[in-house]
Amino acid sequence: MQETPRERYLKRKQSLWNERSSYLSHWREISDHIMPRTGRFFETDRNNGKKKHNNIINSKATRALNTLASGMMAGMTSPARPWFRLATPDTDLMEFEPVRAWLDKTSRIMREIFARSNTYNSLHQMYLELGAYGTAFTFVSPNFDDVLRHFPMTVGEYALAIDSNQQVKTVKYQ
Repeated sequence: MQETPRERYLKRKQSLWNERSSYLSHWREISDHIMPRTGRFFETDRNNGKKKHNNIINSKATRALNTLASGMMAGMTSPARPWFRLATPDTDLMEFEPVRAWLDKTSRIMREIFARSNTYNSLHQMYLELGAYGTAFTFVSPNFDDVLRHFPMTVGEYALAIDSNQQVKTVKYQ
């Protein structure tokens, strides 16, 4: 009997959940001691008003993580300066003035869109999660008001699968 698409999806999701299960106890410990407001490891892990900072022994690790995320933000994706420039792989085409002008204008428009949307807040949250857990993820979707909108997820809410080129090809979330 052939599997239905739903059965294939559920089997793939369970496989990804099983594969990431060895990380959960490590991530939970990091969450408890460094970033208690992040991480969702059980269906019951929701904002329920309980104090979550009781396991922090001292705040040095949390401060170091904030310094790391701020440094990554300032060094790689600072909203205060142009941090990327569009180009074509064809160097001859890049010397053609109308192409260069279009790429410059498009780069400027993209930076303006990033500034108006929640891109920079999401990037900072992702840098925190990368520094703490070694992984980060956000959905980016079109938005009528801001052109695009990020929906960053915290560790434990999702599972990723990569292909042979180390490119993410599958995302499953709770």
